[in-house]
Parts: sequence; C-alpha cells; structure tokens
Amino acid sequence: MDKHKLQDLLAQLQQALDDPDIDADTLQLARQLDSGIHQLLDEQSEVNDPDPFMELSRKLEAGFAARHPLAERVLREIGNTLANIGI
Repeated sequence: MDKHKLQDLLAQLQQALDDPDIDADTLQLARQLDSGIHQLLDEQSEVNDPDPFMELSRKLEAGFAARHPLAERVLREIGNTLANIGI
C-alpha cells in the first residue's frame, strides 16, 4: 500500500477544503473520509476494508466536480489509490 501517497493526497484535500464556500455537511463527510483513511493506514487498526471509503470518496468527488475542481481531482486520486491498494 502506498501510505505516503494517500497521506500526501489527504494533505492536498485538507488544503482544498480551506475554501469558505464549502458547506458544513461536505466538510463533515470529508473529515469522515480523512479519519477512515487514517484508520486504514494505521497498522494497529482493525479497519481493513477500503470499499466504504472509496464510495465516500466518489460521493464527495461528484459533489465537488463543478464548484471545486482541485478537491474533485484530489478525491478522484484518493479513490483510485484506494482501489489499487492491497489490504
């Protein structure tokens, strides 16, 4: 698993989410995604299924497509990376 790539993408997502136009519900979903991915990356965690986080990433990506292209691109990369990891 490319932990460093996911960590870099999460950092990029956090920067993209600094936009004041992003609503509270979207921010909460993004925080859930961030937390879930960090659990996947934690070797001590019992969370080892990336599927729910891939689904959440795609949901957020669709919502960002028109208004927040940078966040949309980062979320697409996160989803692709999650799809390619072997846990």
